[in-house]
Amino acid sequence: MAKANNPRLQAQVTPELKEITDKMLEHLDMSQAQFFEKYLPALFLAIDRGKYLELLETVYGNEELNRLIKTSERLG
Repeated sequence: MAKANNPRLQAQVTPELKEITDKMLEHLDMSQAQFFEKYLPALFLAIDRGKYLELLETVYGNEELNRLIKTSERLG
């Protein structure tokens, strides 16, 4: 039931983009999951900061979100 309500999206990319992506991930020595976890948040912030922060608050809650912000401020 849950799968029917939330089907996974199948990415539609050209073979050329897939080849470039695979080679870059190999160059970076990262899996797709590692890449998404490390770099996708920055892309989401650049696209729509307000919506991304709203989703973070919804998913993590205020306390965890504040901890993440403090951690990122120390790193940045």
